[in-house]
Amino acid sequence: MRSDDLRRAAIDSLVDWHTACFAARGHRAHRGARWWTMPGPDPMIWFTAISRTPGATLADRAVRQLCDRPAAIALCDTHDSLDPTGAGFVLRRRAPFFARPPGRPPAARPCDLAVRVRRVRHPADLAAFEATSAAAFGTPPAMLPLHPAPILARRGLALWLAEHDGVPVAVAMSLDRPHGRGLYGVGTVPAARRAGIATHLTATLVAGAGDRPVVLQPSDEAAGLYRRLGFGPVGSWALWVRR
Repeated sequence: MRSDDLRRAAIDSLVDWHTACFAARGHRAHRGARWWTMPGPDPMIWFTAISRTPGATLADRAVRQLCDRPAAIALCDTHDSLDPTGAGFVLRRRAPFFARPPGRPPAARPCDLAVRVRRVRHPADLAAFEATSAAAFGTPPAMLPLHPAPILARRGLALWLAEHDGVPVAVAMSLDRPHGRGLYGVGTVPAARRAGIATHLTATLVAGAGDRPVVLQPSDEAAGLYRRLGFGPVGSWALWVRR
């Protein structure tokens, strides 16, 4: 697949994932030709505006209406082409989209621990997922729960637990769409890091994508892990924040 196609898949997956997460929390997003926006209040764990095309600007109606409200905004410029400093935004982060074309994932180094990866299907397991995710990412208790029970019914969206000796040690989310599989929220609890668990979990989810590309937005710390699994950059994005 061409780099432009993989980038498009990454943007579409990001929009679909945000739509699913917000819908599970009872919020309805606006999806326009140039912008995806979420006007409802929510913790700034997710973006509240995502550009969808290279020509998106702050003059577009949907994002202009969002900016007119006296609320915090996390704006994802998916083509890294905007400068919204004049509207009160501050650059928080600039990073690449990563994508992996369809194909067999390369062999990763063996995991140091015996790990079982399973899908979260029931509310009791969802509580374990939430606690593990909070431990992995240091989420303040006041923000929980981030993933209410309706998220289990979102089409194409799956939550995953990696367990060692029956104890959850890592989490991830996947979103399957015709344009590819998106991976989100891959995290390991501090006590189980550097044992290859995140690599094992990611490789398992890549293998499950079949003949579709896999896309994600890596943290700086995890970029090397994803490169070893065949991922590479397909353009950059920027996060702009207005408090």
